Amino acid sequence: MYADPSFPWPEIEGNHGQTTEFLHDDLPKTIPPTLSPYGDNWDMLWVGHCIMGFIDDTDVWVPHGRVVHYNDSSVPESQYLTYQLGNNNLRGRFPHHTRVVHHVGAGLCSTGYAITQQGAQRLLKRVGLENANLPYDLLLREFCNGNRGHQTCLTVQPQLFEQHRRIGPFVCILIPLTLFDRNSRLT
Repeated sequence: MYADPSFPWPEIEGNHGQTTEFLHDDLPKTIPPTLSPYGDNWDMLWVGHCIMGFIDDTDVWVPHGRVVHYNDSSVPESQYLTYQLGNNNLRGRFPHHTRVVHHVGAGLCSTGYAITQQGAQRLLKRVGLENANLPYDLLLREFCNGNRGHQTCLTVQPQLFEQHRRIGPFVCILIPLTLFDRNSRLT
């Protein structure tokens, strides 16, 4: 039995559409890790990104539980949080100085992540058996989506690592995927 009723898999447990929030200062008792100081039952920690969504309530593939850490002195006030691609999950939903740990949902940019040996094996198997025709961060996103096998990918908002941005207006230089042919050369 897990504290999060949607874990390990909401579609099996019949608890999709239900988000459970756990307070960082009042977490339920868990089994102590035996292999790693960071816990044993995860595939990837995605701690650096340029956008990350919360799990949608209709998603039946990924658990919905969140750990909310209020009054985290390492998190600035909400008005100082900047998001490269317009994600405002924390603003208005949580008070200033709040950090949230949750399962990966719609991540973009692979600025910082950790992956277990088991997670790396699953990722390589997945990428090796399918068409690797997406940028790496989108492959990670698909890997963590859960709709083709169950991976435990966790993230944090706001992120712990971010890409450097120069002073001045943000300019996004993204090349649409339609400009690439099958051989990944500009057409």
